[in-house]
Amino acid sequence: MFPVQFEPDFQKKVLYITFTSAITIDQSSQWLELKQAWCRELRMWHTPYKAFIDMSCVTVKAEESVITSFNRTIDFFKGFYLRKAVIYGLVCPPGVSFSVENFANKSDALSCLGIRESSQSKSQNQSFRSTIVIDNHHERNLVELTFSEEVSFESVEQIATLRSKLTNNLMHWHGQWYLVIDMSNVDDFKQDTLLPFRRMMKFLQGFFLVEAVGFGQIFPDLPKDFPIKFFKTKHRALHYIQKQQEHPVIGQQEKCAGRDMS
Repeated sequence: MFPVQFEPDFQKKVLYITFTSAITIDQSSQWLELKQAWCRELRMWHTPYKAFIDMSCVTVKAEESVITSFNRTIDFFKGFYLRKAVIYGLVCPPGVSFSVENFANKSDALSCLGIRESSQSKSQNQSFRSTIVIDNHHERNLVELTFSEEVSFESVEQIATLRSKLTNNLMHWHGQWYLVIDMSNVDDFKQDTLLPFRRMMKFLQGFFLVEAVGFGQIFPDLPKDFPIKFFKTKHRALHYIQKQQEHPVIGQQEKCAGRDMS
């Protein structure tokens, strides 16, 4: 598996491409794997965008066929909405020249794309953002949200980060959907985050979100009118949503009954 990860930011019209582990590219055919993965990502794009390519884990062999293959890959995507691309962190062999600019400094690379890097909280928010995992289940009209590491909702910036990632995911949806949140890695909701969280949910409801449910942990200190219905298990949460989908009236009655503590 080619170690590359794609992180779209539809609001800023930027696609972040990151090589997640060390790799040596010494054959032109290896770029084909990047091209195929990138093409799959393009299914979500319908407007011009820019690409930020983090190649700080990549070593490229100084062979003309390898360099030419990469340049052709970039040229290919320029025919599919790509306006500009930059490379960050690649140590180029002597005499090697790519068709896109390569920066040793991340801020300079972002600046070249017209993106401002935020202040100190940026790294913390990026760390939090990386824990957010979203899976779409179109056959069941579900979006499943999980956190890969333990998190605690402590700041307004975290809610903004979560909202941004969920907003990006809206590109996948053109009809009603339900949000299922795995709370097993969520430690707490601080008081300052409750209002921004409510506003986020209200915003998502304007984009076809029917309801959000959580499972894996109960938060008894949250207000009873908090916009998430909690269940102890994923099975019970999914069963509730299934009943909602099959019998909306019954589902609304259960919703009014409050949080499920069983």
